[in-house]
This record gives sequence, C-alpha cells and structure tokens, in this order.
Amino acid sequence: MADDDSNAAGYLRLAERIKDHIRENGLNVGDRLPERRQIEQDFDGTPGTTRQALDHLKYEGIIKGEQGRGGYKIVKIPGDPDPMSADQVALRRLVAALRDEVARLAGEVAELRRELRGRRT
Repeated sequence: MADDDSNAAGYLRLAERIKDHIRENGLNVGDRLPERRQIEQDFDGTPGTTRQALDHLKYEGIIKGEQGRGGYKIVKIPGDPDPMSADQVALRRLVAALRDEVARLAGEVAELRRELRGRRT
C-alpha cells in the first residue's frame, strides 16, 4: 500500500513541477512542451510516473496531447482563471442589454400608470 501512495505522490509532485516550469519560464497558451521522453530526462522521471503526470495535467485541462507530433500543447496557464469563451462573452452582453431594456420598459409602464391615474381623477 505504501508503494501505491508513493507512486501517486510521485506523479502528483512531477505534475506540480511541470506546472511550476510553465509559470516560471513564461510559457503561454499555445506553446509546446517537449516530448514525454525529454520531460522524463529534464525532470528525472520514470516513464510511468511521467506518463501519469502528463495524464493528470491533461485531466486538469493544462495541456493537450498533439496527435502525430508526440508533444503536448499548453491550453491553460496553471493558476490563471478560466477565460470566457466568445459565446459566454456574447451571452453576458445580451443579458446586460436585456436588463437595460427591462428597466426602460418598467419606466414606460410607470409613466403610463401615472397617466391613467391622472385621467381617472
């Protein structure tokens, strides 16, 4: 059981070291990490631990494997908030516009009610 715990801790420690490397070296979204074997050498990882660490980073959404290229592309900088998609930005603008329109219409309704009250008296 202790071996399982140390293996889990090993790949998680390696994943954290890779995230630190991304942050500390100013890597950006779209930049590529080296191939797995180079990462093994650079970080003194075993093949299994390195694979698990990279799988963990893929699961976290930090990197994405590139088919046919043998490397990994950075898709999110560790610690950065998730950027909004273009759809989310457009939706927020629509919601803001709808709020403005509802407020404008509420003002018109209030004005019409005042006019109706004035006619009744």
